[in-house]
Amino acid sequence: MKIFISFSLFMVTTIAIISCSTQSTTTSSRTKATDNEKRHSLEAQLDANGGVDAKKETALIQVLTSNILNSITNQRDAHPKAHGCVENVDINISPNLAKEYQQGIFATPNARYKGVVRFSSGSSDPKVHDATPGSQGLALKILLPENLQKLIPDIPGEKYKLPKNYYKSADIIMINAIEEFMVNDVGSYPAFFKAVQMIKPAVGKAIQSGASKEDIAKIPGKIFFKEYISTLKPDLQAPVGRLLQVSGSSKTDNVLAETYNSWVPYAFGPKKAVKYRLTPCIKAQLVPSDAEKRDPNFLANGLQKELSGTGSYCFELQAIFHEPGMPSIEDAALPWELEDGTKPEYKTLAIVSLPKNSFAKNETCEAMSFNPSHALPSMRGIGGIQRARKLIYAATQNKRNGLSEEK
Repeated sequence: MKIFISFSLFMVTTIAIISCSTQSTTTSSRTKATDNEKRHSLEAQLDANGGVDAKKETALIQVLTSNILNSITNQRDAHPKAHGCVENVDINISPNLAKEYQQGIFATPNARYKGVVRFSSGSSDPKVHDATPGSQGLALKILLPENLQKLIPDIPGEKYKLPKNYYKSADIIMINAIEEFMVNDVGSYPAFFKAVQMIKPAVGKAIQSGASKEDIAKIPGKIFFKEYISTLKPDLQAPVGRLLQVSGSSKTDNVLAETYNSWVPYAFGPKKAVKYRLTPCIKAQLVPSDAEKRDPNFLANGLQKELSGTGSYCFELQAIFHEPGMPSIEDAALPWELEDGTKPEYKTLAIVSLPKNSFAKNETCEAMSFNPSHALPSMRGIGGIQRARKLIYAATQNKRNGLSEEK
């Protein structure tokens, strides 16, 4: 799903336009507890479709899937540019994990799993220069023992290019720079995609007409506000504008020095919901020189250099738990804050260690599907965005791998 935009040369002006435009909207970024109670309790939200009109949502997801399939060939529709793929990753569940957090793959303290980590650019352009402002992604695939693989349901239509254990896994998809998603729900996608698709031809037309650089630079921000942000509910306009600003202007020097967030939630047992993040155990020190940063693939080069030699590099896998008073898990753009504007602390669940000199073959990594519904049922991705990902990611991986959608 093309859910990221590379703002490139237009970003500074885009930020200014979106910022000014959203100042007139409400600054509240949280849905009040009473609104949550009216919508659904957390238990209701954890149901298959969170109380959302399932028929209407499914129809919209089918349309989105069809449109996306028509726009791609043999590459990923999201995050097509990989910086590197590390295999033989060690996931060690915290030995002193409290009883209340012992769920699913975290049920046994000090248990160990192997996994794969794919680092990628958030741009939909597979040839984007790494210096271009924008977010960076990290996808974690936790490989599970056979007894747990048997508990993971099939995703309708998904075919297997690789051994079955790569699909009967626990996948967590993350991004740096921001903790929420700039598309609040499935119903917001049409307007978002419309804005994205209008920018390139509008800029091209302006260039042909001889417009100034300053006027051309204003085009993306104007389009995003008119076609997307202004169509959202008032309490979403300011948060979404901020998310577009921050993610679009983010610059990364070293993918191992970043903190990555899951954006959208996952179930954590029968009655809890979490968002995950990976934060460095010790921040990576390697900073590329100006000369090195002229290489369009300097992030991949730095990752190779950082993970050379002996030893390993690690992240803490943490979770923030949904609490009463927070926005609905169906609201992907709103931060999980309490009534007083504070956030609960993240809890460390495991240590994810990346061994050195253990890069996966590019063709193997690019054949992999990272899907939030590759999960135990009690740990699945939840909320509308995750339900859309489930079916869209399965369909797009089938297409890029040359597989039919029939089981």
